[in-house]
Amino acid sequence: LTTKKITQVEDSPKAFLQRPAFSARELMAQNFPPVQEVVSGLIPTGLTLLVAAPKIGKSWLMLQLAYIAASGGMFLDRLPVAARPVLYMAMEDGPRRLQRRMIRLGYTTPPDNLDFVVKTTDPLEDMRLFCELNRESQPLIILDTLAKFRPFVPRQKGETEYDRDSHVMELLKNLIDDYDGGALI
Repeated sequence: LTTKKITQVEDSPKAFLQRPAFSARELMAQNFPPVQEVVSGLIPTGLTLLVAAPKIGKSWLMLQLAYIAASGGMFLDRLPVAARPVLYMAMEDGPRRLQRRMIRLGYTTPPDNLDFVVKTTDPLEDMRLFCELNRESQPLIILDTLAKFRPFVPRQKGETEYDRDSHVMELLKNLIDDYDGGALI
């Protein structure tokens, strides 16, 4: 498909971002809104990987973010976070562990828009449904952990580990990119 075959259409900047092809003239005529952030200066919308050594506190940090993002407030006591619906996919945890952690963090008043999934048969569909239900509210999904998600993605014949990781990340990126202002960590 060449840009010469594309019919010129007047698009809003938001609609233009979804177009698969365009001319340089159309591109330069756009006035895109700035990239939104979940946590100002730290976590943008879209797909973000949080990577660190095991047992260093990633899940604790993400539970704090989930609570603050669902209720709105200051993350790490200094970074503003606007309220948004949050789905925390705690695929290594159960209800008791999550409740204990929330109590230890001092979170005894639960926000209305924080949901948890601890067991699922189709995590990608769960995430897609959550995003659809919250399309206009900039949904945040925290997937804890990527290793627990990978078995739900069928292995391709002849796929290397690099190919597999790329395929898994592409699925997640494509999912969250369909929801303007949405984020998946």
